[in-house]
Amino acid sequence: MLVYFILIFFILFYFIMFKTPFWISNLTFEFGKQKFIHLRYIISKDSNYYITPIYRFRHSHYDGKLISNILKKKKFIIHKLKKINNYELYKNNNIVNNLLNITNDMYDKKFTKFANVCSNIMKFVSSNSPSSINVAIVVNNRNNTNFNSGNYISFGFLTIHKRMDIKTIMIKYNKIVNYARNKETKNFSLYDLYLLLNCDLILNSWRDLSIINNSHNLLLKRLEGNILDKEYILNFLISKKKKKLVYFDYFGDNYVINKLEYLNV
Repeated sequence: MLVYFILIFFILFYFIMFKTPFWISNLTFEFGKQKFIHLRYIISKDSNYYITPIYRFRHSHYDGKLISNILKKKKFIIHKLKKINNYELYKNNNIVNNLLNITNDMYDKKFTKFANVCSNIMKFVSSNSPSSINVAIVVNNRNNTNFNSGNYISFGFLTIHKRMDIKTIMIKYNKIVNYARNKETKNFSLYDLYLLLNCDLILNSWRDLSIINNSHNLLLKRLEGNILDKEYILNFLISKKKKKLVYFDYFGDNYVINKLEYLNV
């Protein structure tokens, strides 16, 4: 009897830990700083600019792609929004290329722009570390027609050694992102969460949330509000603290770092 009990326990443990049900993955967002996603937008209409209130989305119910899909169809009541004369989304030093003194000509065109950006960030951070760093890439597996509640998010994990070159890093990046996208399960497991909490760096693209072409002929641009200076960003990236979470916006054909925080679960 005891043997059966132990066997059942280990089977349940294995499935919950490594084959985590969708609802349990979503429930983990209820704990920690990432419980809510806060977003605010500048809306352009007829050469005028308006600012929205701060929208709050419960992360256990929404991932970034779902929010983007919803905002694409949302009907905004423009006359109820505050009209503004001008705005600033970021400064030049927030652009990753300027931050790391690189140019698009240095990118490997065989890989995506985000792969190049992430690889250069990882190279910079690992070069300023004693030996190697553990990195997680946030991968959204939701398609544009999926409006189901919850998070279709998985993670790609890789270890970057101090002396790795950019090409090797990009190949590793491509491999783990493709693996995360092609997995049968489209949500992360509790074991993934354990690995995440042991990462030095977590890279998360908010490209889907940065600029949204609304179906009611409105252009939405995400406004973070607190523009980070170059020294703060660089010091954050090379900090010895773990669980550094970097968010990337995408404006004007450039990836921009506008939001930094430590993962708190």
